[in-house]
Formats: sequence, C-alpha cells, structure tokens
Amino acid sequence: MAFDQIALFVGIAAFLVIAGIILLHIFSLLTKQDRIRLIRAYRAAPQKTAGVPVLIHGPADSRGNERPAGGDPVAFHATFIMTGGCTLIRKPGDIRPLPDYTSFKLFLTSGDFSVTEAGIRYRVSLISALERMRMGTDYFSGKYRQTLILDGMPENVFDDMVAFEAGIQALAPVFSITETGQSVASSVDSRVLRFTQGQDVPPAIADLLKKKIIRPQPGMEIAVIEFFIPEKKSVWVFGEFDGGNTVRYGEGGAGLSVSFEDPEQAGGSQA
Repeated sequence: MAFDQIALFVGIAAFLVIAGIILLHIFSLLTKQDRIRLIRAYRAAPQKTAGVPVLIHGPADSRGNERPAGGDPVAFHATFIMTGGCTLIRKPGDIRPLPDYTSFKLFLTSGDFSVTEAGIRYRVSLISALERMRMGTDYFSGKYRQTLILDGMPENVFDDMVAFEAGIQALAPVFSITETGQSVASSVDSRVLRFTQGQDVPPAIADLLKKKIIRPQPGMEIAVIEFFIPEKKSVWVFGEFDGGNTVRYGEGGAGLSVSFEDPEQAGGSQA
C-alpha cells in the first residue's frame, strides 16, 4: 500500500512537470511588453476582426451564478476545494479511508461569462483557456490512469485531482494568479477560506462533497480557494476575437487575460 501511494504521488508530480512544460510553451509566447504592444496597436486602430487581438471593457454578467462558499451573485467563479484524511464510500458497506497525507482535490467553475461594451454583449471564453491544458491531461491520463486505478486509486479521485491541477495552471495566467504565503493574489477578487467539517461548511460545498461521496472526519479542515468576478463588476478582457461575439484564448499570441485594472496601465507600471 505504501508503495502504491508513493507511485501515486510520483505520478501526480510527473503530471505537474508535464503540464508545467506545456504551460511554459503556451504562455511564454506573450510577455508583458508584447501584451502592451498588442493592446496599444488595437487602441490605435480599434477594429474587431476575426483572429486578431481585441480589448473589451465593461460590466460582467452571467445569470444565476453563485459562489459555492456563499455570498452575492457572481458573473464568474473558479473554486478549488482541498480536503485531507477523508473516507471514500465506494458503495454501500464499503468504506475505505484515504491516507491522512492524501489531499482530496476538487475544482469547479461557472465557466464562460459575458461582458457588455457599447451595448454589445460579448462572451468571454474561459473554456478556451482550460482546453489548452487538454494536451497535458490527455497525455498524463493515457500514461498513468490505468496503472493508478489498478493500484487501487478510485477513478473519480484520479479524474478530480487531474482536473484540479489542470484548472489552476490554465487559469493562473488568465487571472495573474500568484501565491503569497497562506494567501493568493490575482487580477480579480480572490480569497482563501478555511472551514471545519461539522461546524461551518457552506451547504453548497457540503452537498458537493456528498455527491462526490467524500466524507471528511468531524473537525477536519476544508480549504477553499476562490477567484471570482462580482455580478456587474467592470472588467478588462484581452484576447482573440472570433469574428462573432466571443473573445477567446488567442492561439496567435494574444492569450487571454481578465482584470479589474486597465492591463496597459497595470503592465506599464510593472515593466
């Protein structure tokens, strides 16, 4: 069993290396100065043309979204949930504890949202950024999934952990996510929340864990990391225009970035 767990964490570490390499290749195409140059070029001739970088600015919205941790409605959220020392109920009567040093990781997001500029509603495709990690996740899953499952790792645990790692790496450059000790910072609202099982876990998160058949022990800490945009909050979005009403991840170098601040001014102040 110990060997299997070592193999598990070696596998996850290998995925992080693979995904990191892919991420470096994808997002090193655009430096801060490159982004500023492209933004200035667009502002000099603001034409929305298919396949060309575009900058839009306006209030964000996406009807019906709420943060799983609770609060006011949001236009977008990306939520990362981590637990440890849980038990996994495979089927009635079959309860197997996960080791204390194993973190159970969940990632969920509201997905795409809209930004209205000059009366026109544009869809901001966060999914296009998440899809950029598919190459890494498919490679890792094809190489390790069957072996780890045969070693005793439940399929849903494997899939959730891979989705968690892929989600944070894909969204990190979109929202300029950085870790600052026990907290996080980003170009949108972000926070780290810690709850205690049996005391103050928000209902939506408790329901999610229940659906995932995860049973944290009473008193166990559940950490939740959130990145979100409040409903109607004004945002700047820089990415590639699709020729219709969508701003997506730019294959040609524009990437995709979302921020509360004007990215030209923010980038210039950091340059």
